[in-house]
Amino acid sequence: MLEGDFIPVTMKPKNILAYLRKNESETIMVVLNFSRRKQKWQLEADLANSSWEILVSTCNRTSITIDKDAFGLNRYEALILRKTN
Repeated sequence: MLEGDFIPVTMKPKNILAYLRKNESETIMVVLNFSRRKQKWQLEADLANSSWEILVSTCNRTSITIDKDAFGLNRYEALILRKTN
């Protein structure tokens, strides 16, 4: 995405950085775990209630399971997701 808004989502827990890139036609979410440990990341309700397609996963994920508005991130994992609904 070359143009669009940059929207910070969270920096909590402290080793996770997440943000959205958004324009009229699509929403992309980038989630980065800078920890050497697995982390559980709590999503805001509007993000958790959306469907996401994995575009890039450093851990070769093919799907994401959001449970109770949260999902786990592997150590040093990076995800790039596209909103599908």
